[in-house]
Amino acid sequence: MILTPIDLQPGNKKYKRDPEKDNFTFIQFDSECKLVNRISFKPEIIGWKIDEAVVTYSGNDLSFYIYGPAHLGKEGKYWNQCYQSGKYKAVQVMKVSKGKIDYLTSTDLEEFEAKKKMPPGQKKGAEYSGKKFKRASFEIADNGEYFIMGQHINKTDGPIFGDLICFHFDNQDKLKAHYTSETAGEAKYSYAIDQAMKQLGNNMFWICLESIEQNKIFPSVCKIDVENAEIGNFVRPGNNGKKQIYFLNASFPYLDIQDDQTVFFGNDEKGKTIWFCRLKYE
Repeated sequence: MILTPIDLQPGNKKYKRDPEKDNFTFIQFDSECKLVNRISFKPEIIGWKIDEAVVTYSGNDLSFYIYGPAHLGKEGKYWNQCYQSGKYKAVQVMKVSKGKIDYLTSTDLEEFEAKKKMPPGQKKGAEYSGKKFKRASFEIADNGEYFIMGQHINKTDGPIFGDLICFHFDNQDKLKAHYTSETAGEAKYSYAIDQAMKQLGNNMFWICLESIEQNKIFPSVCKIDVENAEIGNFVRPGNNGKKQIYFLNASFPYLDIQDDQTVFFGNDEKGKTIWFCRLKYE
């Protein structure tokens, strides 16, 4: 949990306010609601709109990755007076582990745009403006670098899910790349896409389960070179080059049979032909 001072009634001297407007506090409780950790800190930008906190486990040790966009706000204002004051300026990310803050950094949105990378053949990727997106997965590579995957969403007329998005940070919370990709483009309706990553050596394989209709799901996989922060083209098993022919079984879509191999299960559109596809990662 993150706490920060706010000014509920400006000018009302009845309410005592913390004079340190940027005095944020991280607090952690155990399973019995006992306080086990309390850390005060001051972020670079006060107007931090925290979208999510992800908890990872390593034995008995917990790590917290806390991230979200931030407004610059106005000088001398409290958090509740500036976190929605105009366009987003940056993304702030904080990691807490073993009772201390490992890092707290701020990355300008201009850097996200400068480090935007698309699969070869795609010329224009969706811009990230700081608006909340649908997070699908959070994965950590063996070297400590991590990936936040999701989809752009448009809430103008209900949630409309758009292009894929993936933030790639190194193990010191420096942005290495902002990957984005168009979806297959065959969907008649808008669906959230399940996403995951699988590591093999120095590569992470971005696995997405795209949809044409509710029960017409198909795999879409691409390779990311972790060291060089490069993304390859998506491979879509069951596609004949023009359209998707085979679709995954919704109850049991795939099985990892080895570290470098996955078998996908499904059938054709009419359900008359059973389909098996073994994909090897290399």
